[in-house]
Parts: sequence; structure tokens; C-alpha cells
Amino acid sequence: MQYIRRRKIQILPVARNSKFTQQKSLAIRNPNTGAHPISAHTLSIIVNDRVLEAVRNCNITYGVIENDDMNSPAERRNSNLQILMNYNIGNVIGAPAEQDLSLALEVHHWELLMFLENPEAFFYSKYDDPVTRPDYLKMTWTIEGVNCGTVGYSTDADGPDIYPQTAQELLEDMGVVRATVAKLLRNDQVDAYAMPTHPGHHAGPNHIGGYCYLNNAAIIAHLLIKEGKSVGIIDVDYHGGNGTYDFVDIIPGLKFVSIHAQEDYPETEMFKHGRGLPFGTTWETYSGVLKEVLDTMAELDIIIISLGFDTLSSDPLTHDIDGGGFELKPEDFYLMGQMIGETNQQILFIQEGGYDIKNIPTVCRQLLSGFESVRNLMPRSIKYPLNQYTKNIKINKFRNQ
Repeated sequence: MQYIRRRKIQILPVARNSKFTQQKSLAIRNPNTGAHPISAHTLSIIVNDRVLEAVRNCNITYGVIENDDMNSPAERRNSNLQILMNYNIGNVIGAPAEQDLSLALEVHHWELLMFLENPEAFFYSKYDDPVTRPDYLKMTWTIEGVNCGTVGYSTDADGPDIYPQTAQELLEDMGVVRATVAKLLRNDQVDAYAMPTHPGHHAGPNHIGGYCYLNNAAIIAHLLIKEGKSVGIIDVDYHGGNGTYDFVDIIPGLKFVSIHAQEDYPETEMFKHGRGLPFGTTWETYSGVLKEVLDTMAELDIIIISLGFDTLSSDPLTHDIDGGGFELKPEDFYLMGQMIGETNQQILFIQEGGYDIKNIPTVCRQLLSGFESVRNLMPRSIKYPLNQYTKNIKINKFRNQ
């Protein structure tokens, strides 16, 4: 069999002055048939470039905000990234931040994005005195615009805080989203773990809630579907992905299932798209449900796993004084990774929730180690030509900073 010569390409341009570069080798293609021989999988870990540089320099408190809440997304991100780098899991790629939130217009209302880019403009009438304006704005009421009419978008009682750096973090998250889509389209032998700072599965087209601002999984799914991919989202966070559910009838062809606690937040009925489980669910029960859901998506090109670690038995938020929580152990996540790795689809893990910050890094390592242990033994044949991503799409164009 005659093959063309192997050559090197640069996978992602990086931000100006960054010392981190990533290069991968193209698989060899048969020029007669256009087919690619079977080759090993690779796992890409995609995170903001400045976060990557900080964690590589052992600054694991980068971006962390001290508060009295259990939610610490920057700490979760940094700790997970550090342990994956320490154990040499995956190929880590730094993505530059976006200059605006326009990428989120794929699925979100533009008025909501205007608010997230400049929240103080919408609160001017309430906090017109800079001295009395709080350091952050707790979003538990309807947002009223002062320059563009009434927005009328509100959050639930568990809505996310708006901090001074939130807008910049969302720009960084959209950079991760853009880089992830380009990576997946560039080579379907590549699986990925996207690490935005903020989760997204409770954010709908026109609302925020449950620590979520923008629905990263829905944005990625829509971009991939526009490029001809068939896509499904499986939400394995303890809390149901009600925001993602709101996109099912909006994004053409999207398949979605949420595996979650039936009687806990957000208590949204998702009908055929929901798999509500009782408090105390163990891996023995959970694994059967996950396997059934994976089987329903066996014909898809890409499966997005909305990855929450709050199904862990030690999660402090889900195991509250009123009871609740699932009982998955750290070693169960290794088995979960293996089960997902046994599929024949391209896989994207995207970070959602999880509040046991001490143990989550170990659980993250267990999951991806289990995933890679199977993936490296079960290579897939490539279904699509590697140059499919070059079809004049915006998401290939990375900005230097």
C-alpha cells in the first residue's frame, strides 16, 4: 500500500509572548482511497492560556475568589489541571481569550450577552453611588436595562454571583469553546477535555442560574452540528441540566439526556430526556443507566459529556442537612471513564459542577485515566477527512493577544 509522506503541522496558534506551543502529527492517508489507517487516540486538554501558564508556574490560586460559598470554579479548574499535568494525562493546550462574547450568539440571546459583558450598566439605577456599590452583584432579581430597554432576564435563587472579573472569565471560557470545536473538527481521532472556568448546564437561551452563565456544551454542540456532525450531550452532573434541556427544540438534531437526582435542584421535568435517580444511588445502579444512555447514542459522531463531579459520595453541597446526594466512590469514576472510552464516538468532556475540592482532582484523574486506558487499546478508524474543518468557518481563526 502506498502512502503519502508524514508531515508536521501546528495545531493551535497561541497567544503572543506565550512560550507554550502544541504540535501534532497528521495521520498518513492513502492517496488512492483517501482512507486513513487505524491510529491511536489522543486526548487534548484545553484551558485558557493564562491559566495554563499560571498553573505551570505552580500558582494554583490563580483567579480564585475567597467567599463563603462552596462554589469555587477557579480552584476546581486549577486543581484538576495541576494533577493531570503531574500525571502526564493528555496533551494540554492553551487557548487565548475571545475579545467579545459573540460566539455565544450561536445559542444565547444578545441582550443576555450585553448584560454579562457589562453588568454594572444594568444596575446603574440601583447602585448609582460607587461608594455604596457592592464588590459583587448578587443576581436574585429581574435584570432591568437602562440603555437598551427592559431585558427581563432573571436567575433563580441559586443564581451565580457577578464579580468584577466575571466578564473576563467568560471571554476566556469562550476562547476554550472556540479552541475545542476547532480541535474536534480538525481530527476525529482526538478526544478532548474542555476546562472553562464556569459550568454552563443550568444556563438557558435567555437566563442564568445555578452558578452558570453561558451554556458551553450547547454552544459547542451547535457549532459542530452546523459543520455536519451528529451530536449528543449526556449530562452526568448530580443536578439536572435544565439549561441544556431548553436547547433541545432550538438546536436542530441535538440529542440530550440528563442523568441526575430526581428530587433535587433544579427539579425540572425533562420527560424522555431525563433519567431521574433517587438519593443514595450507587455505581451499581448508575452504571446501568449510563450504559443504556450511551447505547442510545451509538450512531452519533460526537458525544459531549457534561461532566459534574458532585455525584461523589463526599460532595458537601449535595449531602446537606436535609439528606440527598449520590454515593459514587473515586474508583467508580475510573470505571465510568472506561465505559465512556469503550464507545466508538469522538468524546468531549466539558467541566460542569463538583464541590469537594479536596478530592475532585483525584476523581478527575481517575476518570480520564480509565478513559485513556481503554481508548489506547481500542483505536477507531477515521470516518472523515482531516481537512473537513477548513470549510471557511469562523471557529478556525484564533486571535493573538
